[in-house]
Amino acid sequence: ESWEMLPLAPPGRSLIEASAGTGKTWTIAALYLRLLLEGEGVTPRRIVVSTFTNAAAAELRERLRKRIQRAERAAHGEVASDPDALDQWLEKRWVEEGVRDKDLLRLRIALAELDLAPIGTLHGLCTRILREHPFAAGGRFEPAELVDGDTLMRELAADLQRTLWQGDAATREAAWPAEELAVLDGQWPGAKDLKEWLKPGLRVEPGEAPALPGPEMAAVLRGAVSAIKGNYKNLMAGWNETADFIDGTSTELPDAEKLAAMRNTNFDKAVSKAGKSNPCIAEASEASPGLADALTARHQQLHLNLLHRLRIWGLQRKQAWMQRHVQRSFDDLLLDVHAALAAERDGDARPLADALHAAWPVALVDEFQDTDGLQYGILDAIYRDADDAPRGRLVMIGDPKQSIYRFRGGDIHTSRRAADDASDQLSLTVNQRSSTPYVEAVNAFFDAAGKQLDAQGDEKSGIEYLPVTVAGRADKHPYAIDGARVEKPLVIHVRDDASGDKGTQVEEALNACASQIAAMLASGTHFIGEKFLRPEHIAVLLPDNHQVARLRTLLERKGVPRVPRGRNSVFAGDIARDLQVLMHAVW
Repeated sequence: ESWEMLPLAPPGRSLIEASAGTGKTWTIAALYLRLLLEGEGVTPRRIVVSTFTNAAAAELRERLRKRIQRAERAAHGEVASDPDALDQWLEKRWVEEGVRDKDLLRLRIALAELDLAPIGTLHGLCTRILREHPFAAGGRFEPAELVDGDTLMRELAADLQRTLWQGDAATREAAWPAEELAVLDGQWPGAKDLKEWLKPGLRVEPGEAPALPGPEMAAVLRGAVSAIKGNYKNLMAGWNETADFIDGTSTELPDAEKLAAMRNTNFDKAVSKAGKSNPCIAEASEASPGLADALTARHQQLHLNLLHRLRIWGLQRKQAWMQRHVQRSFDDLLLDVHAALAAERDGDARPLADALHAAWPVALVDEFQDTDGLQYGILDAIYRDADDAPRGRLVMIGDPKQSIYRFRGGDIHTSRRAADDASDQLSLTVNQRSSTPYVEAVNAFFDAAGKQLDAQGDEKSGIEYLPVTVAGRADKHPYAIDGARVEKPLVIHVRDDASGDKGTQVEEALNACASQIAAMLASGTHFIGEKFLRPEHIAVLLPDNHQVARLRTLLERKGVPRVPRGRNSVFAGDIARDLQVLMHAVW
């Protein structure tokens, strides 16, 4: 099935899988144009188009505008210099008499309305919902001040540390049992931890932690430690710490390495005959694996209990803060709309969902792999009627493979749920951006490594790599070295002699990367088409900003210009410092 045949009439849901470079934005514009020309009463004001950032939304709006303008010119008889599949589709459509004039009118109306079209982020859409439907959404007539959620999380994290460190000891122990706090192992929760724990939809079930043997077992373990001979450092430490934990001397459990030693007790070769006959050693040895399992289960339950307390505390403190300061975070906008829509599901009337569907009978969701369960819940409620049947047309487009990284909060489960709910599916399988050798190399890599990308996936429900073909556009300007086109562009560097700790290995890898880039640029033998390889042709992706900063330093030392892209403040750069000095001098 192609974009031309994909059903867009209501009711129904369409899921489009678009791997990198397969023309996702072009397809969105093509579907948008189809909706305008084929839909009855569908105008830009009635089509929601959402993406993940305001910058992407602004760019997408302009791409849609240019596509509509191009179609309008074609309706006037102007022939495009580079006709594509959408131009050809329009010409076929206009063979029938009268259709061209009708479409021209619709295109003119669309251009007049486009600035009023709901094209933006889902956060922006929820802001509009709360503003335009305060009664149905249970919102305020005067909207609360929007604040940065990360800043609030930092405030809450600092407040939590003060709560755990200060105040009356008895009161603190009653609210925060020391045995539960011990599972943190001294690592106090930070802003990122709280943000994760306070996510909507997270369910944590507290419960009774499994019981452990009484003090008599502690005596057995200590007796075994005093009697055993041999190199059993982790095991002896595990028994000692377990004994301390059982009789209340300590609230800290043995770590994973010591628990593993307790599960694998074997004294046949290292313990003397006298040692084997020692009743404490024999009893401790027999009980040790079960004790390790019981301690692990207890640790896990204590962790859940603590997480439950932290979540309750955080939600209460956050709500109190928001009410006191009349503030809301951007994520709270989603929560408010989701809560209002969820409250309607059990009632006879659904005023908010019905009003939103009437205003926006069609939605195109870009970057759908970054949509989390809360966001999908909002869309699902709008585009589902009181009888739980789909209504309107919800079109979701993205790359589900990216959901395995949980980037921007997206997750595999939401992608699977959307796939299950979709009545129509389409895969974009032609790469428009990359060279033929590179696409073939990536396909071959996954043929060898396996196409399943998520650990729990299976052939029916898992996230997997779908092989793509190639349009060959990039082949017009091939990557070549010494005049010979590179036929094997995917290179994996492996070091069998890597040594040292992780930090040393990362430093060596960054040095190798910087040296290779400098050598490629200086060689004069690397070309893209007819042009010498230049710094702007090279992109480097790294796991974190610390590595980005380190590579930047290494490239600077080798005289390679670079443009870093990260989350550092613009005021932290050299230009900002020079500007500050200049302004200070002028002042």
